[in-house]
Amino acid sequence: MPSNNQNQKGFSTFKQEIHCLIYDWIADHFLHRSSCSGVISEYLSFYIQQLIYLSVHFMRRSFPNAPFMRNLMLLFCFLVLQNLHAQHIPSIKAAQLTEWKNAENDTLYVINFWASWCAPCVAEIPSFLALHQKYAPQKVKVILVDCDFNRDLETKVKPFIRQKNIEGLVVHMAEKDPNTWVDLVSTEWSGALPGTLLVCKSKGIHQFFEKKFEDDELELAVQAVRKNK
Repeated sequence: MPSNNQNQKGFSTFKQEIHCLIYDWIADHFLHRSSCSGVISEYLSFYIQQLIYLSVHFMRRSFPNAPFMRNLMLLFCFLVLQNLHAQHIPSIKAAQLTEWKNAENDTLYVINFWASWCAPCVAEIPSFLALHQKYAPQKVKVILVDCDFNRDLETKVKPFIRQKNIEGLVVHMAEKDPNTWVDLVSTEWSGALPGTLLVCKSKGIHQFFEKKFEDDELELAVQAVRKNK
């Protein structure tokens, strides 16, 4: 029978493996996104600490010599985090658009309106992700507003967002009638997707594009409005 020291060493190794599993997952999903740093430090870190403590405590008392249960617990930790991550897609109303447009700061908001069924929208998503990764430290905030039907959020939108690894950038437009918010974006917008708004009230920037961005067009558009202001 293993000694107490051997058991303790095994529990320590188990705890380290959970640490590695969770932090590898976070690095893959979050750490490249500066906009999510607050979420990591305040919410996920607390959740992780509690999950590790409870997992180790449970294994220590219930299954001290059971490798199968140890591996099962590791799988459980992973699945819980995946589920938590997939569910975190904020829903917004029309008032949120007004708030972004009237924000009293010098951040340039790049607000893209898209849907999972819209092929041109999907095709330009990598351009917005690249823009976020390059310009987030320069007060450029990319927001991808999903315009799918509310009924499709769980079955279509969330799996799509998880597959594209864009969770930290996406919000879901919960308004059922587009007519209640399309004109808030631009009176020139027909409502067709995709559409993109560049806005920064303090710098007098309000430019709307009803089109799909090709190649580096998006970055050039952002550079142009920032240079002129």
